[in-house]
Amino acid sequence: MAHSYSQEDGLPDLEAVKKLASYMDDIIKKWRIPMASKCLCCTQEETIAHVFFSNPIADRIWMHFATMIDIAHHNLINVQEALITWSLSASEKGHIRQVVPVVILWALWEARNKAKHHNVKYNFHRILSRINNLLSLKLNIDAAKNNISGYGGILRDSNGKLICVIGCLGTNLNALEAELDAVLVILKWTVQLGYQNLMVEVDSLTLVNMIRNKTAYWKNYNKMTHIS
Repeated sequence: MAHSYSQEDGLPDLEAVKKLASYMDDIIKKWRIPMASKCLCCTQEETIAHVFFSNPIADRIWMHFATMIDIAHHNLINVQEALITWSLSASEKGHIRQVVPVVILWALWEARNKAKHHNVKYNFHRILSRINNLLSLKLNIDAAKNNISGYGGILRDSNGKLICVIGCLGTNLNALEAELDAVLVILKWTVQLGYQNLMVEVDSLTLVNMIRNKTAYWKNYNKMTHIS
């Protein structure tokens, strides 16, 4: 036979239990004992807002990329606000500013889980490196010289997916100058579109060494310094 319990059975009143629990929560917090899981980088409670935004490392990550992309940094409080703030700052659909916050959120969550479950150290430089790898784009550039010169570039994401193809004509005295102009022109174009953290690949070892060592004939030196 079903039995209906009440206070007469000696059970405490539900509302009284809730009030007591709330009171005990306040006492425990005053003693600075974390109620939820402890943050992996400080002594605060591990709330969603803290994991993604307000913990010192997360805040530093957001500030780093906001400064890099020239977005006013302010204290974000939730995922929706972050996505809207960055998306509204983009000049067009598909802009890199719409991608960056998603990658940051993913990298912070991934780092938190690796630290919590696999004892991988949670630190700024590890997370920053992970984000840079996720955001990296590969730009293949080549040039050809006959009576006139032609430049071409192919931009792909970290998974090899085609993003865009770039091509234009130029006038150069030799093949090396054509290669140098190709890198300068196509790099400027991709950066203007909002793409950064580019890994550039060319087939001229002479040009690569010239850029790395900052050695060039005087007439090409100014172009080379703009690239490096």
